[in-house]
Amino acid sequence: MDLREGVDFDFAGYLSREQTESPAEVLSRTVLAYARSQGLPCKTVADANRRRSVIRDELSILPEEPAAMRSPTLPGAYEVGSDLGGGLRHGVQLRVQSSSGSTVIDWSSSMPALYGHTISLTYEPATETDAQVLADHGGIDGASPWLYRLRPVLSVDGEPMAQGPADDPGREARVEVILGHPSRYREARSAVHPVVVGGVYAFILDVGGDLRKAREASRARMASLPAGDLRTAEKLQDWGLDWFAERHRAYDVIAGVTWNRLLLDVNEAMASLRPRVTTVGGAVVSLARDRVVFDAGRVLVSPYAIDGDQGRSAFITKLAGHTGSFLEHRVAQGHWNRNQWSAVRVVQRARATGQVVMTIEPATENLLDIVSAPDDLKEDMRARLRSGHVITVPQLPVTDAVPGDLHAYIAVREETGEGAYVVEGAIDGDLGEAGEEEGAGSGGGSCEDSSQPTDSTVNLANGNYTFSETDLTLPARGIPIVFTRTYSSLDARSRSLGPGWSHSYERRLDEDRATGDVSYTDAEGRRRTWRSLGGDLYDPPPARFHTLSKDADGFSLESPDGRVERFALSGELLHEDNLNGNRVTLDYLGGRLVSVTDAAGRLVVSFTYTPEGRLETASDIAGREVRYAYLPSGDLAL
Repeated sequence: MDLREGVDFDFAGYLSREQTESPAEVLSRTVLAYARSQGLPCKTVADANRRRSVIRDELSILPEEPAAMRSPTLPGAYEVGSDLGGGLRHGVQLRVQSSSGSTVIDWSSSMPALYGHTISLTYEPATETDAQVLADHGGIDGASPWLYRLRPVLSVDGEPMAQGPADDPGREARVEVILGHPSRYREARSAVHPVVVGGVYAFILDVGGDLRKAREASRARMASLPAGDLRTAEKLQDWGLDWFAERHRAYDVIAGVTWNRLLLDVNEAMASLRPRVTTVGGAVVSLARDRVVFDAGRVLVSPYAIDGDQGRSAFITKLAGHTGSFLEHRVAQGHWNRNQWSAVRVVQRARATGQVVMTIEPATENLLDIVSAPDDLKEDMRARLRSGHVITVPQLPVTDAVPGDLHAYIAVREETGEGAYVVEGAIDGDLGEAGEEEGAGSGGGSCEDSSQPTDSTVNLANGNYTFSETDLTLPARGIPIVFTRTYSSLDARSRSLGPGWSHSYERRLDEDRATGDVSYTDAEGRRRTWRSLGGDLYDPPPARFHTLSKDADGFSLESPDGRVERFALSGELLHEDNLNGNRVTLDYLGGRLVSVTDAAGRLVVSFTYTPEGRLETASDIAGREVRYAYLPSGDLAL
């Protein structure tokens, strides 16, 4: 009996809704059902494989023999270690480029010397003055970026290997990881990762071996380190190693049920705590280190059929790619206890919510014109179409997601199965929120997505036009002060800025006294409901991981990273706290918000109103004032 007759996988069906099983797990279940339907008694696929007389051997596959190894001057047996010259070993080279494009770190090592070790890139204060500024303002999240500078430090297991000159926080930079090969017949391969100055980055190497010891070593280092960026780097390393380990297990399943060997090359990925940057007029005004990004820059797998039948090669490669993407968000959620997004999950969410998901072939490249995506992402898709890939992409971004509107696509070359799984520009990427590390700074904003300084979009699905603009931004300890207005054409509610408008501090809770359900209105006017389960227990809406609680004085809404918004029983936002004890307080008079006080106790923003109750002025501690005017209809005059 050939169990491969039962191997089938509906890729389109798998992407039609969010799944709890990986493609490899679905395939395993399908083959097991087929085996049982054929009267083959088995409990697992591995058992079925044995019963059909196909026994998986445990022999490792030797690496490619370097040409120099055949030299008569060298021992006849393979050797590793210091006896081999540098030219006979795999190598790793990391190049860090600054925001200006110049190479500021160029560091190399043999690959065996790095097996099981943590390679990290962190940013430290460039001078003692910069360090004092960060200490006085609660770290990178609280200090104004123009007050300090940072320098990159490349470390192995927390020990500095190289460092570069000072750079501006929040600026985009890049890291190139070059994997050298000892054979003269193979060129070095590289992966390029975008980074943001001020983040924490771990570069994980997978050489196909047992990753358990590497994870144990990383966890031991993490336990011995104090809170800070080096400890965060070890947490990122553990996350990346776990993803590679899960991927190995999934690939074992795929290889077993298809009677293949999957040959793995040296693979590399970057796991990062990447800052979310707020800019005004091109200037960086704040950083919030509250999102994690996984970027598998170089992941290669080559299937070889044991019986020589390579007809399933493209199918296996494509299945492995979809599995790897799925594992990105599932493994990440286990490490960060937050909502995470891979390319596969974004496409699944889009289809499950009725959005248009487009299949674009090279001959229909013009369809990209109606896809709502950033220009650079569109250019990436065009390049892949011209190289023969077929693109699967939601026409609109997935909006019901933390950390915000998500753009993603899947690109597969059908004849080979190779592909790319891209989220927000990270190839084979995962994107999501990060829980706050102890001792790290905290970002500001609501428990939802923080508003951007200026933005406008039209939702092609429902015609809703949205516009947002930031009027005031102030650095503050722990939680930056940002006053942003947002307009939604489908929002008929009239608040202090008139119909359709809301602002950063109009977040509120409204309780339905009949059902006990509580609705939360975020800074952009969106409403989501926590269903009452009786007593003080509430069920959050889908894809929301915030905890709502009620006491005699009001409500508390706690985000997974420990930030807490406190509301009065009447619904007004009273204050916002972060894990470091910083608090932003809102004061009201006659039901109207009149001032905002920062964590240092300074009254930083004041508001005045017209006799009709419309917001008239917003002024800050720096002496800036924004005045608002209204049409006779009550609408805000722009």
